[in-house]
Amino acid sequence: MKYYRNIKTNLIHAFESDGSHDDLITNGFIRLFKIEEDQLINSQNYLSDEEKEAI
Repeated sequence: MKYYRNIKTNLIHAFESDGSHDDLITNGFIRLFKIEEDQLINSQNYLSDEEKEAI
């Protein structure tokens, strides 16, 4: 998947890696950095000790 942020709404959108939906990616989207993608997908790895204990 490729992850983009809509610059107007700040929402994250996922598009297929094979390019089949690339026509939906307009100038209103910016690609997430790899670290942002990892934080999105593996958010548990970025929790503080206090947040982990709360869960």
